[in-house]
Amino acid sequence: MVLSLLEKVARYGIRASAGKGYNKVKGLVLEPYYRHKHRRAPSYSNPSDGELKQIEEGLHSHGNTLKTLTISREDFQEFKDRLPFPSYYFSHDAVLRNEKLLEHFIAYEMCNLQDAVSASASANAKDFLYLDVAGSGSPWVQVLNENGINAVSIDLQLSPSFRHLEFYREMDATKTDFDAASVDGISLQCAYEMFIGDNDRLLVDECVRILKPGGSVIIVPLYMHTHYCGYSTLEYYGKGFADPGATEYIRLGFPGVPFSRKYDVEKLNERVISRAEQQGMACEIYALQDKDSLGEGVYCHFVLKMTKALDT
Repeated sequence: MVLSLLEKVARYGIRASAGKGYNKVKGLVLEPYYRHKHRRAPSYSNPSDGELKQIEEGLHSHGNTLKTLTISREDFQEFKDRLPFPSYYFSHDAVLRNEKLLEHFIAYEMCNLQDAVSASASANAKDFLYLDVAGSGSPWVQVLNENGINAVSIDLQLSPSFRHLEFYREMDATKTDFDAASVDGISLQCAYEMFIGDNDRLLVDECVRILKPGGSVIIVPLYMHTHYCGYSTLEYYGKGFADPGATEYIRLGFPGVPFSRKYDVEKLNERVISRAEQQGMACEIYALQDKDSLGEGVYCHFVLKMTKALDT
């Protein structure tokens, strides 16, 4: 226990470790109160396999471009071997670690980062720029830079673990400091659903501005449901963070989420797809196939790829 505490202090710093400890104690104290207060609140459930098929049918009916995404287990393993993440990354949960690595592999492939790795020794390597949005707690960008890829991670608040690295930057993703048409690829791993209020729409606008012609933004997973909804954790439930018109559910088991949005087909098109297409982006939605072949507990199903036109 003492060793674990020292490791956390070394990784996060004294102040951040103390803050994490305080929030954990606070949560333990307040959780019984919130559980009683919200005891009649509806609990969130992920869509079933049948409901995912229903959503796919709705996307087809709406005229969205829906493609299948099949990933080779061998290719996924080669990625893990070629760009190994630190052992501490989700070390407490091997199933969740595998899911997170899969999300990064999908971003890696769809942003053509494999080409950037191959060209990392060339004189033009620094002309390539990949942006990881809302990833300040992840070693992903550090791994990429160690392998010669010019990559930057931005978030509203940086993890003390990476604050000393110049390629981790504190920045609002909806209004960045990057020049227009300066970024080759962008991805969000398990993050876009947390862009509350109008920030999901504003992020689309900013991606259009900063992407180079032909560049793509990848949202993985794209969380969807049969109806427009989302969940808040105990301390945020009922406090106005949910979208107007969205069913608000409660999520037990962890704290810290004001609202995690789940689009239905209509709202996805209204809030995201139409806005992107009106600005010259081509939008493709992918449905991951044969998830069981990629490891236990894979839950990523939909992926959204939005690509800026070459003539913009």
